[in-house]
Amino acid sequence: MVHRSRGAGALVSLALLLIAPWATSCGSGAATTASSPQPAVSVSVLPEVEPGRVIIVFIRDHTSTAKKLAFAEEIAQMPEVEAYHFVSKREALEHFAEQYGEDITTNLPINPLPASFDIVVRDGVDVESVARRFYDDPIVASDPGTHNGVQVGGTVAGAPSPSP
Repeated sequence: MVHRSRGAGALVSLALLLIAPWATSCGSGAATTASSPQPAVSVSVLPEVEPGRVIIVFIRDHTSTAKKLAFAEEIAQMPEVEAYHFVSKREALEHFAEQYGEDITTNLPINPLPASFDIVVRDGVDVESVARRFYDDPIVASDPGTHNGVQVGGTVAGAPSPSP
């Protein structure tokens, strides 16, 4: 419980950073052109979209809040990205328990699931090129010599969550 309260200020900062690109684009009053898409929006729930537009990027445990913030900002600035959602380790375990039953997770000594960013690209043709940008990022939880910390395609969980 101490760990949770200790990081509360950092979580609020992350939430504000994740919302900032959207708030800036909506409140600027500047005209935008059709050829320049709005920045990606951080949302608490991703809409249900076809699997061909989804990228899930798993984050290494013990990644600092500052690095998660920088990663979120990088995602927000990608013109190909429509929306993204940070999934905490706790939220990942809750979704897993909902899907497979709480009996599976009841006796776990630790939460083995990583946090992640669920990302929706505007057009499915951009999924592979966007996914490749994350392959060599040091916060991505890939096994050595692989890119298995980045999943292309799939479905996203639809429950709201707290910020990381």
